[in-house]
Amino acid sequence: MTTCTCQHPTADHNHTGCTTCQHLNGDAWWCPATRFQLEAAHLEPPTPDRVERCLDELPDLCALLPDALITRTPHGENTRPAPGPKPPVRLDIIDLLDTRSKHDWLDGMEFCDPDRMGVLPFLHGWCRDLEADMLDHSPEPPAELPDPATITGCCRWLTQHLHWAQDRPQWPEIAWGIHTTHRRVKVAVRGVQGRPEPPVPCGRCGEPLTHVEGTMPLWECPNGHQTRVQAVTLRQAARVLGVSKSTLSRWARRRGLLAPISDSPGRRLYDLGQLRSLVAEAKLRHAG
Repeated sequence: MTTCTCQHPTADHNHTGCTTCQHLNGDAWWCPATRFQLEAAHLEPPTPDRVERCLDELPDLCALLPDALITRTPHGENTRPAPGPKPPVRLDIIDLLDTRSKHDWLDGMEFCDPDRMGVLPFLHGWCRDLEADMLDHSPEPPAELPDPATITGCCRWLTQHLHWAQDRPQWPEIAWGIHTTHRRVKVAVRGVQGRPEPPVPCGRCGEPLTHVEGTMPLWECPNGHQTRVQAVTLRQAARVLGVSKSTLSRWARRRGLLAPISDSPGRRLYDLGQLRSLVAEAKLRHAG
């Protein structure tokens, strides 16, 4: 066993160290003794609601990674460029997009450092870890794992099983790991995040919908009409998402991939959230 910078033995010989300020600076994963110190200092893991929000946001954030891949200075960041040649792509984003599994989930995902793994293998590793745990201890069988594994599918699976995970001994590692991964992606895409999209019209009056803060999901137009689903035509979705209408039409023709939520004569409407997830997965596959 090796020791970390706080002079506590690490849980795994592959760890280079940990610090008592883990999850404040994100430099390294913790050792068991530091975990107990954090809990004693009331630095408890993120709540299940917070973890659920992270899982809800991760697919959309990850969809921005390919756009942020080319090296650029994030908007609003007043920093001087480092001397020397600049890499043609962002190496931190290459790490996030890495689909190779650098840690075998059978060795225990609680010993896996989320700062050193790609988003997909980290999320899928926890899916497999929790699936095995549920098969051994839960009276109800887990849902089928996403096959093939995708970020959207893994986030959906983990959200579906948070009620089980929050009562398991590995919950602190799950919660902090997802929180850390969410933070890494959010920092990586801050240069391309927040670019305004064309407004989605209200299906009843045509006025633009805006998201109601503090809700997930709920949108409202100036006339007070509220909806939990942004219903759009494929032409409207293409303008909002920045993809060609022909691509969306091809997906709509594929059986089982995309179904309209309203099929009135001459005006098929689709769930913009579902279309956004499909676009995100397509971008991530292309980047990989």
